[in-house]
Amino acid sequence: MKREEIIINVTSIIRSVLKNNELIIVENQDLTELENWDSLTQVAIIAQIEKQFSIRFKLLELNRLKVFSEMISIIESKLQ
Repeated sequence: MKREEIIINVTSIIRSVLKNNELIIVENQDLTELENWDSLTQVAIIAQIEKQFSIRFKLLELNRLKVFSEMISIIESKLQ
């Protein structure tokens, strides 16, 4: 899967969980600064990403998932 496809899918998941279909996320976005973002939201997003891509994040990777580009890079590395 290409990076662009991952970005589209992850953006869709984040929009769905945050219930904001017009949300624009840039690659260097600090996700914790998004409106309505909290720890429960993060858990829901991570769970949906793991399900969508059939991957599992390691505990140490979870801290890196707060920046959108890092999240995409981790997913990309797990899909190779």
